[in-house]
Amino acid sequence: MKLALLLAVIFFVATVAACLITANHLAAEQLKAVSGLIQSPNALDMKLNRILEMNAEGFWGKYFFSVVVFIVFSLISAVALAAWVETSADTIRPSYLLLTRRADQNKVERDNRYRIRWLSFLASVVVSIVTGIASNIIFTKYWGA
Repeated sequence: MKLALLLAVIFFVATVAACLITANHLAAEQLKAVSGLIQSPNALDMKLNRILEMNAEGFWGKYFFSVVVFIVFSLISAVALAAWVETSADTIRPSYLLLTRRADQNKVERDNRYRIRWLSFLASVVVSIVTGIASNIIFTKYWGA
C-alpha cells in the first residue's frame, strides 16, 4: 500500500511541477516578447493594441484549460497505476507440503503464477515511472518549455 501511494503521489506531484515550470517559462517568453513595448515611453496605442491582441488570442485560457485536462488525466492515471501496483504487490509467496506428484505439479503451477505476479509488479512500477516522465515531457514540449 505504501509503495502504491508513494508512486501515485510522485506521479501527480511531478505533473503539477511540470505545469508550474511550463507556466513560468511561458510567462518569461511572453514578457520577452513585449519587452520592447514596455521600454518605449510613448507607444501607448501600441501597448494597448498588444494587450488587446494577447487577450483576444486567449493564450492563457487555452493553457489553463489544457492544464486542467492534463491534471485530471494524470490524477486518473495515478489512481489506476497505484491500483495496479497495489494488486501486483499484494502477493504472498506460497508454501507447500509435497506429499504427492499432484502436489509437485501444483507447486510448479503456483510458482509460475507467483513469478508472473512478481513480473507484473515490476512492470507496474516501471510503467508508472515511464508514463509520468513521458507525459510531462510531452506536455512541456507541446507548450514550448
